[in-house]
Amino acid sequence: MKYFGPRAGALAVAALAWSAVAQSATVTFTDTSLGGSNYLFAYSVTSAPADPTFQELTIYTDLSLTNLINPNAPAGWSPIVVQPSPALGPGPSAGDGFYDVAATGPGLAPGSTLTGLSFEATYTGTGSPTAPQFFTFVDPKNNYAVVASGNATVSPVPIPAAAWLFGSSLLTLGFGASRRRVRAVNSLRTTEA
Repeated sequence: MKYFGPRAGALAVAALAWSAVAQSATVTFTDTSLGGSNYLFAYSVTSAPADPTFQELTIYTDLSLTNLINPNAPAGWSPIVVQPSPALGPGPSAGDGFYDVAATGPGLAPGSTLTGLSFEATYTGTGSPTAPQFFTFVDPKNNYAVVASGNATVSPVPIPAAAWLFGSSLLTLGFGASRRRVRAVNSLRTTEA
């Protein structure tokens, strides 16, 4: 057995601790077109059971989102938006705009979900604005130390039940038609023989 020493052990423990913090909470979003290049971004935040109570969340937008307006949050949370500043440069937080929401009450308890977070923005890129958005949870009582971070991802769009029903109907019709075709071919063969 190979021994790597205390430094390797310390690095492994630090990596595990960092990955647990970095991947604990999840943030997903939907981007709904409001017409033209204007979109509504709506967020859902889920904390893991082992997470601390979250008091403040910041979601960074890249420079392709401008004119951030109408920040919304449920009762007990205070939202703001800050416009991007290309002069400050690209990168997570350098010149990016952001949406920030701070708890005015107890915050987001471990193992719970918070919805109703949203803002509107103008998308200046191409296609649709589905790129991951970097987020951080900070502890305002501990010098704004980052307690969790990651990338907000687009929520999967559920396929409506009607689509599944329609698809299964098509399969059933196709199966029935193929069985009739097989019977017709078999009856022709027996007639010819």
